[in-house]
Amino acid sequence: IKRRDPGKGLILIASQWQQLEPWFADLSDEQLSHLRSSWPGPVTWLVPVPRDFPVWLRGIGFEPALIGFVVATPTLARLIAVPLVTGYAERHRAIRQAIVVTAFLTLGGFAVLGLLRTPLAVVAMLWLVACAWTPIVPLTDAHALRGVKHYGINYGPIRLWGSAAYAGGVLAAGVYGSYVAGPDLIWIIVA
Repeated sequence: IKRRDPGKGLILIASQWQQLEPWFADLSDEQLSHLRSSWPGPVTWLVPVPRDFPVWLRGIGFEPALIGFVVATPTLARLIAVPLVTGYAERHRAIRQAIVVTAFLTLGGFAVLGLLRTPLAVVAMLWLVACAWTPIVPLTDAHALRGVKHYGINYGPIRLWGSAAYAGGVLAAGVYGSYVAGPDLIWIIVA
């Protein structure tokens, strides 16, 4: 956007140490201790981009500054898509249908995204995919809560096992991802 030289790195601003931790994965304990000694405060640190952050975008040749822009795209899309899609589904009593449609659009969108390599095409397609994908969680929560109310069941175990399945899936994808080349990691998402 600002045509900043990608070789100059990505500027991050954080209010909490935890927001920066993913960027410190490749630092030694001594380097981390040095950074912590000046936190919080008005300081600037220059640290290398972690080797695995985000692997797919680095694998297709994106520079850190561009990766930062791409990674922010779903958040921006979410701000627009979630209220529009969930509101429409609620008004038309079509929550279940909206889940199906957004899931298929997400699948197709990620499949197309996996074929793209140019920055503008990746950002545009990711925007469209995020507009379909980000409403899925609120829609499924609304659908589940309607079922809980209708059938009079306890939502706690449903949420617990759903979270456990998600965590297991993420762990399995992480293990599998350690054997896949960076440019091909998008296909784990598609699967």
